[in-house]
Amino acid sequence: MTKLKNLLSEDSFKKKKRLRPEGETPSGYKYVGGILYPRVTAITKVIDKPWLVEYYLEHGKLQARKLADQAADIGSELHERISAWAGTGIYIGESLTQPFLNWYAKEDITSLVANEKLFISKEHDYCGTPDLVANTKNGVVLYDWKTSGDIYYDYALQLSAYHMMLKENGINSYYAKIVRIPEKTKEIDKFVQVVTIPSVILEKVLFPVFLACKTIFDWQKNFTFKKVKYQ
Repeated sequence: MTKLKNLLSEDSFKKKKRLRPEGETPSGYKYVGGILYPRVTAITKVIDKPWLVEYYLEHGKLQARKLADQAADIGSELHERISAWAGTGIYIGESLTQPFLNWYAKEDITSLVANEKLFISKEHDYCGTPDLVANTKNGVVLYDWKTSGDIYYDYALQLSAYHMMLKENGINSYYAKIVRIPEKTKEIDKFVQVVTIPSVILEKVLFPVFLACKTIFDWQKNFTFKKVKYQ
């Protein structure tokens, strides 16, 4: 029993996972200052997503993966374009959709605090890269760009983690906004879809759920657990 406790102890896991192995960084983690931190987006993946099951059943496994990869590429490209444009006012590649530009102009952003910048939470042991943190006339706002077909509930957990991580680093966002941006090829005439979450909801309601997800994530990734032989 003592051996089992030692293998599964939190201290044992943290020491082992911080030893940098040779080769690539483990999936779902990032090295920051020689320390291995779980990514926010990897942590929230522990949440069951029943709509993905329907998606795979509808398209088949191979086609669903292909479409998912294409969607991920579109999202990554759009993030890069927005980051470059917000930081410099210069377009990289295609211009952004007019609905997004119209919405952005109304946000009254006065200056940028962080633009696609990596932060870590030493207190809660995770890292993440918020899309945009900006000063506005209403205070500091945390923005998260999405190109998905809808706004899903795990996005809110992601923003709660970013909010608390920023707060730990001396940046207190007044509220967060999930911004779903229409794809130029399909939804150019549609409005940008926005969900606004006040800081009190991020901290008191959503963040405890994120921490529960992280507990599950850590348990799943604890390779020492897999080596235990039951007798």
